[in-house]
Amino acid sequence: MPPNSRKDEVLETINANMPSFERAYSLAETYLENFSWVLRVVQRDQLFNELLPTQYKRLSHAQEDPNGSEMTAHELALLLAVFASGSLSDLTLPPFNDEAEKYYQMALAALSITPVMGSPTLPAIQALAILGA
Repeated sequence: MPPNSRKDEVLETINANMPSFERAYSLAETYLENFSWVLRVVQRDQLFNELLPTQYKRLSHAQEDPNGSEMTAHELALLLAVFASGSLSDLTLPPFNDEAEKYYQMALAALSITPVMGSPTLPAIQALAILGA
């Protein structure tokens, strides 16, 4: 996160640069098909039943989450790490493409919103593992 930037500004920037739901779904599938054989820290259920629906319901503002849960910054970082890995392992895109770099940088920014070292969460550890790979 850039120095002197506010957390809400960073979240607004991240949310404004999120892919469409169709592209997000495609990146998640590509991650599972082409990247997860290297490191599978995110299961299909977590990805398609928790992370994607929570983020895209919140972005659309069309529905309120009945459980009242909101995606944490670490969960957002995990989702963005999956997007970066999916884009990087997409065989239809050139190696080291700009889309993968964009989601990688967004994941790092999301991780910086809430300190990882003080109280690490499972999504933060998952995101760090994917980003490290």
